[in-house]
Amino acid sequence: MRTRLIAGLMLVAPVLAGCTVPPWSDPFDRPGTWQPTGANEANLRAMAQNPADLERGQGATTAQGATAFRPIDRFVRGQRAALPQVSSAGGAGSGGTGSGVAAGQTGGL
Repeated sequence: MRTRLIAGLMLVAPVLAGCTVPPWSDPFDRPGTWQPTGANEANLRAMAQNPADLERGQGATTAQGATAFRPIDRFVRGQRAALPQVSSAGGAGSGGTGSGVAAGQTGGL
């Protein structure tokens, strides 16, 4: 009899423990915590030069798109540009170019 009582209490205890849950289920719903006020959206609207851009953005110009496309396309095709040859012999402040790129090479993509 005593074993049944203990087993019954062990089964009922977790169910009863759930009754002490606060009325809010999300920590952000708890009183005194941060609540969204829309301040970020209001700031973006105030800073927008063209209010129509808030509804629909602007696409990149063809010059910007072409500039970004070339290095990405080379990367996707597996034809990445070689890393520049950098020598630590010169070091900073020892008369080197300071650019970190060996003479005669470009650091571009």
